[in-house]
Amino acid sequence: MEDVIKLRLATPEDYGFLYALHGITMHDYIEVTWGWGEVWQQSYFKQHFRPEANQIIVLHGHEIGHVEVDDKKDRVHIGNIQILPEHQSKGIGSLIILKIIRQAQRQEQPVTLQVLKVNPARRLYKRLGFVVEGEDDAHFKMKRALTHQ
Repeated sequence: MEDVIKLRLATPEDYGFLYALHGITMHDYIEVTWGWGEVWQQSYFKQHFRPEANQIIVLHGHEIGHVEVDDKKDRVHIGNIQILPEHQSKGIGSLIILKIIRQAQRQEQPVTLQVLKVNPARRLYKRLGFVVEGEDDAHFKMKRALTHQ
């Protein structure tokens, strides 16, 4: 699988794909958590769109998702990973996250992320060694330490 998954830097032209992906993958979780307001979602997404922080996940030449990674001073933070539903549960997300973990380990950095409490992706993160280190009303804040038991 690793040889057919490619990552490419996002460009401003990816805005439409990324917003549609956000809606497809996150609508139900956001709806349950806060309610989905289309105008608000569009405005928030536009304000926070940073193509330089995103990589498009490409499978056999087709865009199937994205990952957003921020290298912080003291950690590597996965801001988002979203994969089209028809490509979920096939190991692609695990593959991408494990690559991020390996790179962070070479930099001697832990990896952090946050996940909506209603999002079942938390099980994937737990399987990959992330533990809950905190929470707010809507999110679990998770971390994978340098040395994983």
